[in-house]
Amino acid sequence: VGDALSGRSGEKLLSPITSKGDTFFVRHHADATDTEVLIIALFIVLLEPSAEDTAEWAAGLAPLAAQAADEQAGWATAAAPAGYYDPFQRLIDDKWHKETCEAVKKAVDGWEGRGAREGVTVAHLLSYHSGLNKHPDHGGLGGQPPRKRPPKRFNTWAATRVADLIYRRGPVLRAALGFSPGVTRLPNGF
Repeated sequence: VGDALSGRSGEKLLSPITSKGDTFFVRHHADATDTEVLIIALFIVLLEPSAEDTAEWAAGLAPLAAQAADEQAGWATAAAPAGYYDPFQRLIDDKWHKETCEAVKKAVDGWEGRGAREGVTVAHLLSYHSGLNKHPDHGGLGGQPPRKRPPKRFNTWAATRVADLIYRRGPVLRAALGFSPGVTRLPNGF
């Protein structure tokens, strides 16, 4: 029950990455919080058109998680397979509907383990998406940019954390979203 890299044999334990206050992310910071990783994983599972494609994508990127965690800011995205950022870009480009956010909020509310957080609202999720959309070159989340701008959100080692969570816990994420086992296509309206 943890995030990627949370104590598998032979791997160092990744310290929790958290935020303060009522936000589940840290502005202008390339390291996604544990809750942010969970939320993005849930959105990818919810909005990707095929569970098989999502599983294949995660299986291609997840093996890089340990190396990426060791290197963190120094991790070269060039080491990632082609198309690794595609699911993230689709999330940024897609419209997040209130119903979609409600499903993710409900899953976060019921989550146990790393990334669990109380108080995430639909308004928080919609505001977060708006920031990702409006400020992709400022680390994805607006405000005054720091002296050195971080890369696009999830165009970093954090992408491997999302992929690893989906790879290891895909069925649990799907269950948290209310999907039956074996669902490969999403219902209309999401």
